[in-house]
Amino acid sequence: EMLSALVGCLLYFLCFLPNFVRSGLNFTDTDCAEGYIAGTLLFDTVLGATNYQVNFLDDSSSVLDSIFGSSSTITLQSTLLPTGATRLQGVVESEPVGVIDILDLRVSPPIMSSSIVTDTDPHRTLFGASVVITGISSKTNDLEPSGYAVFWASSATTIYSGSDTSAQLFNTTISTPQTITIPSGTTIPTGITRLIIVSWSIIKDKCFSPYVELTFTDDQSAPPQLPPQSVSFVDNNCVTKVISGILSITCAVSESDIDTYYVYLTSPTISTSKLVTTVNKCGSSTQDFVTTTLTSVGLLSTASIYYTTITVKSHSSVSGDGPEFNLTLTDEESPTSLSGTLTFQDRNCDQSLLSGNLSVALKSSCFGNSSNNNTVETICGTSYALLLGNSNSPSFDALDVVTSWDADDVSGHLITSLLNQEIPFFSNSFLIYSQKGICVSSALVFSISDAYPPQAPSFQPFTDTNSVWLSDL
Repeated sequence: EMLSALVGCLLYFLCFLPNFVRSGLNFTDTDCAEGYIAGTLLFDTVLGATNYQVNFLDDSSSVLDSIFGSSSTITLQSTLLPTGATRLQGVVESEPVGVIDILDLRVSPPIMSSSIVTDTDPHRTLFGASVVITGISSKTNDLEPSGYAVFWASSATTIYSGSDTSAQLFNTTISTPQTITIPSGTTIPTGITRLIIVSWSIIKDKCFSPYVELTFTDDQSAPPQLPPQSVSFVDNNCVTKVISGILSITCAVSESDIDTYYVYLTSPTISTSKLVTTVNKCGSSTQDFVTTTLTSVGLLSTASIYYTTITVKSHSSVSGDGPEFNLTLTDEESPTSLSGTLTFQDRNCDQSLLSGNLSVALKSSCFGNSSNNNTVETICGTSYALLLGNSNSPSFDALDVVTSWDADDVSGHLITSLLNQEIPFFSNSFLIYSQKGICVSSALVFSISDAYPPQAPSFQPFTDTNSVWLSDL
């Protein structure tokens, strides 16, 4: 009877027990990114269970989030930890089976000497620095660093994704303190003002520590490094010591530290310069040159001393002028006015046509036979031209040139013949000009004497008023 009673009691209690045995939870993080976990959540086998649950708990055991499964293994793929989560709780068929601490796998991050790094390259858009690491910050379950890496960063949490990799430096030596040197001359990607420093582990591929941000300011104290490649200018102003024309600047190979180009007048014999204008840089890889128009720019520096050179300098709005390109000026000037004689006798009796021998004898100090002792500088022409024009408004037109001759004839003489030379409408004079480049002197004027037939005689009616016979006249 006693045995029967014991068996009955046992059967009674078994009727009220759940149909499984409580068990534990196991998990090892395999995601080395801080704040993320990955791996297999493993419950001890529970007979007949189909409802498995993992709760994320904070320090006060509040449930922050949950993951559900239908078997004793739940696989996580790079899952973001809820903010404040420190423990995992396993639940099977609504019954807690255990709580474990979250050991978030990561690489121990570096400890920096400062959150600011100093740019040691004084040129704009170029960088150099010494990054000093004083130690590492370790937690339980951390991976031991194998080295350090330095990256450009577009934000405090984002590594720069551009094509420039010149600041992606890897170091395989772990020692503290340690200095990683970024060499001067390293190009800063556009808009980048920070670095990210990480530890990395050789144990797991692409496994980096939490990011440590360093900010910097691009040092721009040095002037631009490169001058314009070339400069061209042709003066089209014939006034002495005054220039006008289009100035063309072939831009520097790199304009990364250039804002504008400054255009000066200079001379080797003059200590000061004269700023003429500023010109915007090319600013585009498809643009090779820039131009500007100079209008009536005087070359006088001081009394009787003139600028002789156009100097174009690369200029920074921060650090001032950089290297330069110099172009020696060619000042176009009108030749000195001529004097002399012209001899011509028209032997063509057709009105508005000229024929005959023409002789010119010019006088100028260029030939050594000047007719005066004028002390004004003589500007000699390189050629001479004879035109037909109007003495009241003489002007040089290449289409009206009758003949021209070279200044190599140092005597200044011309002997030529005209044959049926048409006199243009309104023309009344021979005009002689001295030419030098695009410039001409004022006209030396000689009147035209056009020969043409005298007026034909006319006859009037005649009435004899004399009574004497015609035969007696």
